Amino acid sequence: RTLPHTGLSTKGGAFLPHKDHQSLTVLLPMSAPIESVFTGGGTKFWPPAAGRGMEAAAGGGVGADDWSAVLWPSAGTAMLFGGSVDHAGVPVLSGKRVMFVSSFTKKKVWTKEPDGSWKRV
Repeated sequence: RTLPHTGLSTKGGAFLPHKDHQSLTVLLPMSAPIESVFTGGGTKFWPPAAGRGMEAAAGGGVGADDWSAVLWPSAGTAMLFGGSVDHAGVPVLSGKRVMFVSSFTKKKVWTKEPDGSWKRV
């Protein structure tokens, strides 16, 4: 699990293509993608079949343009996606893009003992 954090992107701010390597990522925009707040930005996704999004887009090589979607959800509308999904933060052109981000992986906190009792791990 990664700690929740708030991200702020201003002009030129972006995240290179990457995978979060967790079971689930929650990205919650806290600013609206409208001209008076920010322009550009958004979250770009690559399809699983591309399998090259992260490496290729970072270097501008084959696969850099194989993305399948760029999303600009309204403020307060969460995006949920698996941690094995290649994604990137598109550069902000103007204004401030603010988002809450956290990734999670299920962790076993109790185990059943051979005698049938439960033990906290």
